[in-house]
Amino acid sequence: MRQPRSPYTAGVIQDDHCGLELEVAEHVTKSGEHSAAISAPAGSIAMERFLAMRAEYERHGVKLNVKKSTLRSFHHTVWGGEVDGLRGTTSSPKRRALCLAAITLQIVTMGVASVALLEIINGSWVATLMYRRRMLCILDLCFNATRGRSQKDIVALSRELKFEYFALVLLVPFARTNMRASPAPFVYAVDASDWGTAVCRAGLSRAQSLELCRHAVVRGAWTR
Repeated sequence: MRQPRSPYTAGVIQDDHCGLELEVAEHVTKSGEHSAAISAPAGSIAMERFLAMRAEYERHGVKLNVKKSTLRSFHHTVWGGEVDGLRGTTSSPKRRALCLAAITLQIVTMGVASVALLEIINGSWVATLMYRRRMLCILDLCFNATRGRSQKDIVALSRELKFEYFALVLLVPFARTNMRASPAPFVYAVDASDWGTAVCRAGLSRAQSLELCRHAVVRGAWTR
């Protein structure tokens, strides 16, 4: 989903309908902790949109799963991500990340694993680190360990590969996106060849930077 220009956005992935709306915090402490108002502020449209949707469900005889439905939730897991509206962060669900870290640590302790298992673990780490893409640079030897092998092969983890997996386990609490981060004040262009590298940049206003973010390539642009 692309970043909207308005405070409200909504979408459907498979059978999950989700709406997100920005609200002004009722109180912000010196440490940056936010608290929400008891009721939605004036001008809020999320509640109105969802109640209208429920009315249409009933009119067309579509059953609504009340147990899974939530309204004005500030901490929720949806579309494979955990959103904390009060802290302003989104990440892989904590329980899932914790389980992944525990399994990875067990593999490091054993020192051996099948190629099939490592491929699953590596893919899971890619999905987890997508919320902090700079951390994807940690993944290196884990892919070399499975390249060109049968899924039934058993791999003995090298000392360096163990360190790589252990680093992921230690750093996974930081694999989250700060949704309140300020937009970058520059746009960069980079290029490289066999003989050298180059980088240049140009200044941007806040409005220009936010608009460019809206047009960044998203997965749905090339996945069909």
